[in-house]
Amino acid sequence: MTGRTTGLLLAAAFCAIPSSRAATPQDLPATDPTTLIRELEAAEQKRKTSSSARRSDIYAALGRAAAGGSDAANLYEEAVKNTGSEHKAGKGKKNGDGKKVDADLLRSEQLQVAVAFQAKYLLIGLRLRESGKEETAADASFAYVRDYVRQFSGEKFMRLPEQADNLLKKPASDGPLSKWMFLGGELPQGESWEPAAGNLEGILEKNVRPVWRKNSDPRLSSTWDLQIEFQGAMAGAGGSDFEREKFQTLVKPRLLFGRAVDRIFQGQPNMAASEILALIKKYPTHPDWPSWAEKLRLSLRPAPTPSPAGE
Repeated sequence: MTGRTTGLLLAAAFCAIPSSRAATPQDLPATDPTTLIRELEAAEQKRKTSSSARRSDIYAALGRAAAGGSDAANLYEEAVKNTGSEHKAGKGKKNGDGKKVDADLLRSEQLQVAVAFQAKYLLIGLRLRESGKEETAADASFAYVRDYVRQFSGEKFMRLPEQADNLLKKPASDGPLSKWMFLGGELPQGESWEPAAGNLEGILEKNVRPVWRKNSDPRLSSTWDLQIEFQGAMAGAGGSDFEREKFQTLVKPRLLFGRAVDRIFQGQPNMAASEILALIKKYPTHPDWPSWAEKLRLSLRPAPTPSPAGE
């Protein structure tokens, strides 16, 4: 093959390779901007209306469940069936996946009450996220804790079925109600909100006390009294002398110290110092004793004298 023939063949081959540069697509005809803006505004209004209707439906469903009873059981059943959440099989009806929903569990007052409290807690979180009113959420959270203590301090509700216990101990955003209603992104996030509906210590320390400390709310002490009441009831319910002794000698003094420190935010520094000193005297072997003593020592130091003007 001659050089001329080879050159012709290579040229033909290169010509056969399609160009990687595609033709520029043709644009649509220009549309009147006024028309586009009008359609955009209509779409925005439709979205707003749909979101408002969805929010109303969610609030209504959670409100019914918060009353407990069959409404709570029905909402839980629908949520479990539609999300595939784990539950124990038993005598009951099958959902679309062929899984059984435990009828005895649904009739259980313990489950119904747990669902009701998770629904109440979800409503508090949704309203806070929507309004941004921390003071309102703090008041609602404290009222919620008071109701929780009254309900769950009874022997009947101290030991719950696994499903009911999970509703209260695990993050509410991970529960079947939240998953079914797609509430995860609509609930408060971060360290300033307790995720679990049954963690009373977390609810008081995250949802309530920071707001009340900032506002010098005189109810701060009552948050500690409520926590002491509930944890004492839990320790006593265990029937163990060890648990009761642990509460009296380790846990309760720690809570009393927290209450004493918060006296300062309530404008009662002298009472705070008096209560801390009483704890120091009464519990000399407590593991927190050194930090108590240091807190008292710091609180008793005189305030620094302001420097004269011009110095």
